[in-house]
Amino acid sequence: MKKAAFSLLMLAGFAASAQEKTDQPALGNNIITAAPVHIIGEDFGVNLAYERILMDGYMGIKVPVVFSINNPYFYVAPTFKFYPARQGVVRYHIGPQIYMGIGEHNRNYSYYNPQGNYVTTKGTYSDTRFGFMVNNGVNATIAGKVYMGIDLAAGVNYYSEFARNANGTYQNYNGMDLWDNDEISVIGQFSFSIGYRF
Repeated sequence: MKKAAFSLLMLAGFAASAQEKTDQPALGNNIITAAPVHIIGEDFGVNLAYERILMDGYMGIKVPVVFSINNPYFYVAPTFKFYPARQGVVRYHIGPQIYMGIGEHNRNYSYYNPQGNYVTTKGTYSDTRFGFMVNNGVNATIAGKVYMGIDLAAGVNYYSEFARNANGTYQNYNGMDLWDNDEISVIGQFSFSIGYRF
């Protein structure tokens, strides 16, 4: 009788283990992705990224490199991702993100010259940006290898070299700034990524 009970317990344990493996396929701790769609602020582009899963699946560190298409900008945006339910086929994440952008800002500005004529000038100016956001999104891993993810973020552009230099530098003849030169501004981000998990 004891042997039969022990055998039943062993079978139940194997069945539970097999069910757990079926429900939670083995997922790698490394994710390489490419985003054919990445929007950050006014810049539309693409990104390449690497994510490493840490802390028994509760934490991920992702480092995307973003290339803007509509403006000549390059961003690096390290993201710390907290997974409340650890890793699985479909998981939600949230966490802080910082970013730095380097590139050029194209700007049209208008003013009245000393002759009283209204003049519009187009210029290209170097710019360095820095800010932070709160990032959240959903990851899906298909067959343990194919990765898809959607990220949304909102935060603050804390520093802009262009805005700082424009303040008090480019002014019209009434003493008014020619720029919308708020150095601190609200910024948002959206990206859709696909990749490989191993």
